[in-house]
Amino acid sequence: MLCQENYIPWYATDWWLNTLCGPQNWEVFFAEDSKGQILGALPVCQRRIAGIRLFLQPALTAYLHIWIKPPTSERAVYQNNRSQRILQDLAKQIPMAPLFDLQFDESLQNALPFHWQGFKNTLRYTYQFSDLSEPAKIYREMESSARNHIRKASDLLQIDPNAPATVLLDLVRKSMNRKNIAFRLTTERFQEITENIQQHATLKIYAAYNQEQEPQAAIAVIWDAKRASFWLSGSSQAGRKSGAIYLLLWAAIKEAAKKDLIFDFEGSMAPSVEAVFRSFGATRTPYYRLYRAKPRILSLLRI
Repeated sequence: MLCQENYIPWYATDWWLNTLCGPQNWEVFFAEDSKGQILGALPVCQRRIAGIRLFLQPALTAYLHIWIKPPTSERAVYQNNRSQRILQDLAKQIPMAPLFDLQFDESLQNALPFHWQGFKNTLRYTYQFSDLSEPAKIYREMESSARNHIRKASDLLQIDPNAPATVLLDLVRKSMNRKNIAFRLTTERFQEITENIQQHATLKIYAAYNQEQEPQAAIAVIWDAKRASFWLSGSSQAGRKSGAIYLLLWAAIKEAAKKDLIFDFEGSMAPSVEAVFRSFGATRTPYYRLYRAKPRILSLLRI
């Protein structure tokens, strides 16, 4: 009901958590007022390993979202006190477990209530365009190297803005293999996920092809009513050298601009990826990773 009556980013909706976690493996903690009216909601995903309950980040999900009902007063002191109470209420409801390790988007700007409940936090970073009303200005103000990549790639490659999911999946696998990262997502499971996205939001897959019509790179962007999120990408070795990712990202940004959306790069902490995102000139935006673990788990994870 909450998702139907309020804007919740796609990555924290019931349909997404059902798809990625399974209906039995996630829950929501609610903060309510004295009349039972919902003031805040915190979704969590859980797994059981050897019968032990762990709260872990869903696969293919950069972060979750804590919803707080918009305040009725513009006074900063009222808003701060109110959000503090709501977050404290939510934090106290999270049960103790050997491990809690989740990330929340930029809407969470106060980690103190979680700190007081024994959680530790680290800041991570994404890049976002909150205003895409002037794409020409964005292009002028991005790094010259990014513009050079876009120009070079546009001379060599053709973009398909409605590429099939199979092309994306194949290129993602190639990228993961190149980095020696295990990628166990099956074709059938990937098809199930992408079909569910299409039922509830918009999935745009952009692919770049060379003159021989061989796919060089592909990216996936998920749109909802307010937000366009860079979700997945993959490339061939030749695609990496051609600057195809820059060209595809720029195509996605321009299309998001037509719909007046926020564009979120769903940032990576990997230096090479961060440098690509930073070159577009979006705003560096912090978000929290919250974690709480028993000492033995903590030492094993080296957090």
